Amino acid sequence: MFKDTLSTILYKLVPAHKNKNKTLLVAQYVLDKVKTTSRPSVTPMKLIKLVYIAHGYMLGQHGKPLLEENIMAWEHGPSIKHLYRNVRKYRSQPVDKLIDADFNLLTADEKQTIDLVIDIYNKHSAVDLAKAMHGVGTPWNTTWYITESNQPISNDLIEYFYKDVVKSKIIQSL
Repeated sequence: MFKDTLSTILYKLVPAHKNKNKTLLVAQYVLDKVKTTSRPSVTPMKLIKLVYIAHGYMLGQHGKPLLEENIMAWEHGPSIKHLYRNVRKYRSQPVDKLIDADFNLLTADEKQTIDLVIDIYNKHSAVDLAKAMHGVGTPWNTTWYITESNQPISNDLIEYFYKDVVKSKIIQSL
């Protein structure tokens, strides 16, 4: 009973947005920026992790979501359903391109936040990022172990957590 009630509460806390295009816009921005770094390729797993972290940083720094799509607590970590569906065909190969994008649709704060995330986290492997996201007290860990099902992770929970991450610039838990 408690689990069902909590699932309902978590679902209501996270608004169900219809526009998934921004998710792909943000992902393409990440892909294009990563190409200019010393680690220029990114797998689907790493792309999803970087986009999720950028969403967390945007909430932690600015109190506004970067994405208009729910972050889901899937068994193997936080995921973004629409992005996952668009990159899964690459399997473990680098993602080359998702969409033709107009980055003018992103605000200066959004671009600055994504750039910061790439500067800090692109040097880490997808596996290291995933391990950090599974740490005790992370938004995924909190949501998954309470609901034990594929539920949305509350933006309030992500924001609360990432305010501390932004302040401390730690990778131990994401």
